[in-house]
Amino acid sequence: MEGLLNVVITHLSLGRLYETTGTQLQVLCQSVWTPQSVESSIEDYCLPFVRIASLLQQHLYSVTLPQSQDPSKEYQLLCAYLGLCSPAHAAGLKQEFSSIRCVHWIDDNARSLVRGWCRSFNNFVDERPLVGKKLLLVKPVWHAPKLVQLPKGYDQIFQYYRKCRCSTCASNPKDSATCLVCGQFLCYRNTCCHSDGVYECIQHSVSCGAGTALLLVTNTSEILVVQGQRVAIWGSVYLDEYGEEDIGYKRGRPMYLSEERYQALEDQWLGHNFICKRWFLHGNQI
Repeated sequence: MEGLLNVVITHLSLGRLYETTGTQLQVLCQSVWTPQSVESSIEDYCLPFVRIASLLQQHLYSVTLPQSQDPSKEYQLLCAYLGLCSPAHAAGLKQEFSSIRCVHWIDDNARSLVRGWCRSFNNFVDERPLVGKKLLLVKPVWHAPKLVQLPKGYDQIFQYYRKCRCSTCASNPKDSATCLVCGQFLCYRNTCCHSDGVYECIQHSVSCGAGTALLLVTNTSEILVVQGQRVAIWGSVYLDEYGEEDIGYKRGRPMYLSEERYQALEDQWLGHNFICKRWFLHGNQI
């Protein structure tokens, strides 16, 4: 690790990074970096990503997540869970746990890879010195996945999407749906975009959500939940002034986004646990 730090310091000193630095960057440059402080920084920066990777592994392979009452051991346990280190290493049985041992390089020559990163960063700093220096002061924050932001009034959705064209068939479909995960506009229950008998919304559920999709039917305001071969009507997140749904816009009353309902839908999506009254087989025809 000391060798790699030497490579980073040597190559970054060749660029403009340390020229006329601001107060914050001066403090950073004058900091005393020790192996322990580097270990701590690696854990701080990697822990949010390791958490997300662990949740994904649990979902895909149904392997129970490890539990620990000691927050300081979380990073070690998750690294062992992901196979980045052995359980014995994570527990510190054979030798003291080291974060750097959990970093696996895609290139056998780690120094060459780090030198390439430093050269690219120096080139960027030469072109945009202020932005480049700020990058060193930014700690990335990992946010939980969220559904797309919807407008307050349902009439905005109705008016906007009735003029949209499908990106696949270039038509203005009579019935359409919008993916609440990525926002893509789709033909709904139309044969124009089918492939081998699979309609566009089902194709999209596979490509966007590995078989799961939340679809807002733009003409009715209802939410469809697709999971594998099943589909269910979740309800609507748009309500009138009396707090009632108006599926199909039959009463014609203005409808507004219910933040509480939309949050409930997002929570169910994040937990992969949808509360729906009845499920149906869609037969790939949605």
